[in-house]
Amino acid sequence: MLKVIVLLGKGRSGKDYLAKKLIKDLGCTRHAFADDLKEIYCYSHPLSVEEIEADKENHRQGLINLAENTLKKYDPAVFGKRFLTKALNPNFAAKDDFWVITDARYKGEYDFVRDHPSVASVSIGVTWPQKEIEGCGYELHDERVMAEITNEFGADVYETQYQYILTTIKQLFAIGG
Repeated sequence: MLKVIVLLGKGRSGKDYLAKKLIKDLGCTRHAFADDLKEIYCYSHPLSVEEIEADKENHRQGLINLAENTLKKYDPAVFGKRFLTKALNPNFAAKDDFWVITDARYKGEYDFVRDHPSVASVSIGVTWPQKEIEGCGYELHDERVMAEITNEFGADVYETQYQYILTTIKQLFAIGG
């Protein structure tokens, strides 16, 4: 069974920062839906993923248009399906089949992953109240959110929240240590 931690939150809320801490402390493998989007974008543009990353601001709107107006209209589960195709492939699967998805930004974006019979998942809401990004369908207190973490109250409170999340994930997934 795959163990998957899904980070929900608005753009630039600290999801990647939290993912790096979880990867370090739990040994899980990183996956980002945005990486898949960039790979697909490269099929229709003479660019590499590295070139997109280097000039992200100039490609941001094209990536958003591709995701919202094409891919998700055709299949709302497109990114979840791509992730599971990779994660369930025995030639690719990470050690212990333990993953963190760093960028579920929209309501329902990871439902296909969460509802798959081969997946045990938890989700964590990541907020940064000082930064409001329009268009995010993620809502706090969603029944899918196991815990929330914010930097609103400083590093000490963040670390306390993080330790709670870490302990809870270890208990839910029966991880020693």
